[in-house]
Amino acid sequence: MDDEDNPTTSTLYSWEKDIVRSWETLEEDETGKIKDSSSFEQDQTRRRRKKTQPKVRRGLIRFLVLVLDLSREARDSDLKPSRGEVCLSLSQNFLRSYFDENPISQLAIVALRDGVAEKLSSMGSNPRQHLEVLKNAAQKGFYGSCSLQNGLDMALSLLRSIPSYGSREVLLLYNSISSCDPGDIRQTIENVEKEKIRCSVIGMAAELYILKYLSIKTHGSYFVCMNESHLWDLLENFVTPSAAAIEDKTRGTLVHMGFPSLKTFKEPKICLNDRILRSQVFVCPRCECCYGEIPIECILCGLVLVSSSQLARSYHHIFPVANFSECNNNIQSRAQVCFGCKAAFPRESSEYFVCPNCQNMFCGICDIFIHDSLNNCPGCETNSNKRTAPLTQVS
Repeated sequence: MDDEDNPTTSTLYSWEKDIVRSWETLEEDETGKIKDSSSFEQDQTRRRRKKTQPKVRRGLIRFLVLVLDLSREARDSDLKPSRGEVCLSLSQNFLRSYFDENPISQLAIVALRDGVAEKLSSMGSNPRQHLEVLKNAAQKGFYGSCSLQNGLDMALSLLRSIPSYGSREVLLLYNSISSCDPGDIRQTIENVEKEKIRCSVIGMAAELYILKYLSIKTHGSYFVCMNESHLWDLLENFVTPSAAAIEDKTRGTLVHMGFPSLKTFKEPKICLNDRILRSQVFVCPRCECCYGEIPIECILCGLVLVSSSQLARSYHHIFPVANFSECNNNIQSRAQVCFGCKAAFPRESSEYFVCPNCQNMFCGICDIFIHDSLNNCPGCETNSNKRTAPLTQVS
């Protein structure tokens, strides 16, 4: 390995070191005043939410392969401290958001370096396992060339056996401006297209024709990030399940799921997923196998084991809360307090949002909390409870 490929060799000039450009994060509102960072982040969240289509077909159970380019180009310092370290750091945040929004989905991680594809973690739904892999991924360093074809072949082998009810996706974080492939890359892309695998790419350098060709053929997306904050905004687009392609005419299938019970035993039981003795285990309702955590697919009978809360958290993507409409100060006389947190509205502010169904007013913080965490409108739920409340007879 020469000095160019040595991952320990890193020399930075003074002008390549960390430079804080605070003026790039400033933004003015309609009156010309500078917005604070929290208001700016809330506006970004609302703009991202408006792009989502509420009445579209989405994949409830996702199988995603995260492919990371850890070749020598990942050592470039246009993103501080380097492209590779930024990718690994934001990938950890992406994993937490992915499993928080898709608790019954699964994910695998593949690294591209030295001309080969290395499987860092197998397909699974354990976020701690994937996070541990990403934390140790930078220990080997960033060296060698990147092979797009080997990465797609590895992803194809991981997703080929996925059942028809699961959505197959590949998310590629690409740091290089070239690809060192052993064969015809177009033939590999055709194989990926036949398996109905959606490939999306986020580039760190320049736009490449082959990456754009890959995303178009597989009905995915292709972006090139400008900085670290823009990269995170792009990654957040893949947290929520994407709309199914029009060409995908796969019929909906019924999925057998089991709701295991958490039992405590005096004598510890061996969990089949990690071979660890535990006194509290989840017991499969069909074959009574023991597991340390869920969701998981039973190794013995193949039953998908989930909890009711995990299923409900995945279900809200199909029927999201309607976007609230922002109103001006003239409508403030209708309500003096927020319907959600019961806090008084400020006198000089435009952060008023009205639910289109129940016509209740909410502040900006409650608007973000309802759409991102609660996934239910308190006003609509209150009205529905009043309509369905049973009549009581007073004697």
